[in-house]
Amino acid sequence: MQRIVICLCFLFLSASAFADQLLLIKKDQAQKAVEVLSKYSGKPMLFFCGCCDNDKGEVITLKTVEAREFKSPYLEDMGELYFYKVFITYTDSKGMPDSGSIDLAYAWLQVKGKALNVADACGFDYDPCVTNKHFAWTGKKKPVLPKQKKKK
Repeated sequence: MQRIVICLCFLFLSASAFADQLLLIKKDQAQKAVEVLSKYSGKPMLFFCGCCDNDKGEVITLKTVEAREFKSPYLEDMGELYFYKVFITYTDSKGMPDSGSIDLAYAWLQVKGKALNVADACGFDYDPCVTNKHFAWTGKKKPVLPKQKKKK
């Protein structure tokens, strides 16, 4: 039984290996993201994780953005006790208000008829896990999402 539990834990951890690329970031990165995202208040944003199987994406309307400090004793081993998250308020695709922290690698802005990943807009390294990271997107509807890269 103990082996099964251990295997399930490793399976869960390996499945989320790509999941949080730019969720916990350093203060200067969070400040840069707030600076960039603040320019898009009232505009559409796409939540789409190209690294996640079967993610259908969701278009939201960005309202506000701020950096929030995140403290975790589990991060002390990395030499950092404090990290930051980018926290937004938004209107979801059904018109309902919502809020939460975002992973910058899986948030996309609409710029000149194309999708621009927030991490790209900020100049951060990331893996979008898609074959075309500058796909067409106009209007407030969900764009045709790009294909995932083949997993190695």
